[in-house]
Amino acid sequence: MSLPVRFILILVCGGLFLAACSPSANKISVNSDLNSDGIINGEIVTANDPLAKYSVAVYEETEGQLCTGVILSDELILTAAHCVFGFQDSISISFTLDFQGTPPAELTRTISNLEVYSGWESRFSESKDHGDLALLRFAGGLPPGFKPAPLLPAELSQKLRVETKVDVLGFGMTKPADMSSAGILHKTQLETDNPHFSETEFTLNQNRGTGACHGDSGGPAFIQVNGQRYLIGIASRGINDDDDLCNQLSAYTKTWMYNSWIERASERLGFGF
Repeated sequence: MSLPVRFILILVCGGLFLAACSPSANKISVNSDLNSDGIINGEIVTANDPLAKYSVAVYEETEGQLCTGVILSDELILTAAHCVFGFQDSISISFTLDFQGTPPAELTRTISNLEVYSGWESRFSESKDHGDLALLRFAGGLPPGFKPAPLLPAELSQKLRVETKVDVLGFGMTKPADMSSAGILHKTQLETDNPHFSETEFTLNQNRGTGACHGDSGGPAFIQVNGQRYLIGIASRGINDDDDLCNQLSAYTKTWMYNSWIERASERLGFGF
């Protein structure tokens, strides 16, 4: 499951998703609704970084798609719906900071079941409120050093304002048009552009030379409230980026708007969240 040197962008119904792919036997594509690079001009996440313990690589072997996910429990991963829709039997997750090699077997888990938000299939071609999220259940537990990310309680959602600083992570490409750069977990800090972009999405400003791109789909966004880090969103797609340079806006799904769905979906997957 090594990462090929070359990547091909995937177009989904005319929308450019944050995914990277390669036309080889073990091809990797970064399936995301953001643009086609990873955390552009970000910094590598090291093992001692507090943010390192929350993120995983989500890999779909049939199409060779690489995305990012966030840990919600010792059996559940949250990611973007477009990363996994229709591919339940060929998805694995890797608890690694570097997916460019072959992750050790003890750090890799197969998906036993998943649930895509029911509204995504009818909404993903719309301009807003895609409902772009999916819950994955896996067996084998968490490797040492990894832990669930705390979900933002709905009552704290007002803490997300214009220019609020947000930490984002992902395994996507790190340089525009450099498809060989995906596969290593990076992070950067962005400012909120519009916390009310839509009922269920907010946008982050990427016009200062850094931001999310292909391969970062499903990757987490965090804010700190009173010293506590909370998950507030997962990466969905790029906005107003016709040149595919990942330098305009990125849309993130508001996780707190789906807290009830996450609870119900986890129960349907056989795990009470």
